[in-house]
Amino acid sequence: MPTEFTDLRAGGHITTLAELPEAAQLALTHYMALDGEAWDRSPEFEELSDLIWLEYPELEDPDDHAARAFLFREALRSDLPYLVSRYGEFRIGYHPCILTVDLVTSVMNSPEIHADFEDWASYHNWYISHTIMPEYDAEMELWPVILSSFEDETLEDGTHRFHHYVRSGVKCIPALFYLD
Repeated sequence: MPTEFTDLRAGGHITTLAELPEAAQLALTHYMALDGEAWDRSPEFEELSDLIWLEYPELEDPDDHAARAFLFREALRSDLPYLVSRYGEFRIGYHPCILTVDLVTSVMNSPEIHADFEDWASYHNWYISHTIMPEYDAEMELWPVILSSFEDETLEDGTHRFHHYVRSGVKCIPALFYLD
């Protein structure tokens, strides 16, 4: 495990899904139950999911993408009690505040990114201009990023929101990390 990854985890603690703040529960369950489909979802969520896909089948229009992302987040929020009751004992690392500058430095240490981009500004500008990035409500609690366990990357999940947080001037970003 690279030193910078270990350093990013310093100051975090081990907890369970059930003990995480709601925003962290949503980030983890989104990754595990929606993106990765590693965790089962409730039948009610599956019905809502089918309706959302019928309403917004394409991602070409950024407004449709944002609407669909919002509906999935809200459906996930309503499914959270089910997911916490089923997976609440899942152990995970949580760091409530990693300095954004430290995350940026670690991201830029990725061999692939470092080889393709001269500096953070060029990478960040390229990323936000080539991605449909949802807007995250600045009034809401920040969803953590998920740190990668792989040696050649910093983030396993949350790259869109990470870039949004940087663009918005967030100084400190929460993070989740898997246990070794």
